Amino acid sequence: MANELAGAIIPELAKMTELEPQQRKAEAIQFINQHLKTLGLSLTDETIAAKVEQAYHDYQRPPKQS
Repeated sequence: MANELAGAIIPELAKMTELEPQQRKAEAIQFINQHLKTLGLSLTDETIAAKVEQAYHDYQRPPKQS
């Protein structure tokens, strides 16, 4: 679930060029944390940060051509 949320928010935050990279990361962590809590789930900020980092790297990586 956290991976899916991270994958969903990263493209939106990437467009917010007025925010510094650390601010975007903090926003992503907060977004995921809030959504997990509404589902009765929780993860540490460190775990969420790692998922945000992975989602960002996946977002930057060009799609594989078949």
